[in-house]
Amino acid sequence: SDQDWSLLADAFTNAGGTVAEMNAIANVSQEFEGLCPAAAKLYGAALSLQGEPGRHIKTALLYEVAKN
Repeated sequence: SDQDWSLLADAFTNAGGTVAEMNAIANVSQEFEGLCPAAAKLYGAALSLQGEPGRHIKTALLYEVAKN
């Protein structure tokens, strides 16, 4: 749900993620120099989420990685 993704955005920001990094990830902007470290920060934030929202986010991210 949107609330689950909001939790991920909060965790990402709390881990030091920036709006520019989030936009680069969302748009797969390969011109963004810090894309790989930003993606690692995003995955770390996703792994930190607990409970049902954490399971939803982890499942969605894993599905997208496997699909692509």
